[in-house]
Amino acid sequence: QKNVQTIGIAEGLQDEIIPALLPDDLGNMWLGAYDGGVSRYNVRTSQFDYKSADWALGAVSSMVWFPPSELWVGTTDHGAVRLAPGSGNNGMTAFPEGNPIRNMQVGALMKDREGLLWLLNKKGECWSANSRVSILGVPSANVQAVCVDHRSRLWAGTDEGLLLQENGEFRSVLPGKQNILTLQEMSDGTIWAGTFGNGVFIIDPAGKVRRQISERDGLVNGSILSIASAGNHVWLATLGGVVKVDLKGNR
Repeated sequence: QKNVQTIGIAEGLQDEIIPALLPDDLGNMWLGAYDGGVSRYNVRTSQFDYKSADWALGAVSSMVWFPPSELWVGTTDHGAVRLAPGSGNNGMTAFPEGNPIRNMQVGALMKDREGLLWLLNKKGECWSANSRVSILGVPSANVQAVCVDHRSRLWAGTDEGLLLQENGEFRSVLPGKQNILTLQEMSDGTIWAGTFGNGVFIIDPAGKVRRQISERDGLVNGSILSIASAGNHVWLATLGGVVKVDLKGNR
């Protein structure tokens, strides 16, 4: 015999009209309401453990779940928004002003096998809402090497020097005009920047140069094409052969 349970206003449901239902990978059920936004019903505790606060985006038309904790919600009049329960701003992120998706009448959302989000609007148009590849504005036309450090900062090596992006802004790191060919972060957080002709610059996490290793220090060639680390050694591929630097012995 089947057990039928009714979940309504008395049990905490924000609206009796629920256009969209979506189970997540934890077995919980997400409910998108006609008026009142989105809520999550915890099947294990038989209680609502999340409700979108101050919802002013109208009726929910569709939802898509991206594990482990990301929910995309399509609405009938205000486009699609991203919910991340537990984060700031009630966990909600909307498309910026001027983006055509912000005020789109979303009929359906879908996630494809590659993890991309697709939207179908009331006009019958199909949109891709997020892209794996985008162009990042860097103050140089010739970026030759990039590195993202353990603090999620971007280092960009160009034919005119090394740039570090912090708080959305780029600043120059190395003195003079250096042609940077390769970048590598080490376990101690330093960045090794290989140049064309001037060897390697070792830069601390604050962006200050600790040391320069050049032909005067024993490099067979000052043009560094690639850098790799293994244990206490750093390997440098140069135009004149391969050099092994002993970090422990500073050789």
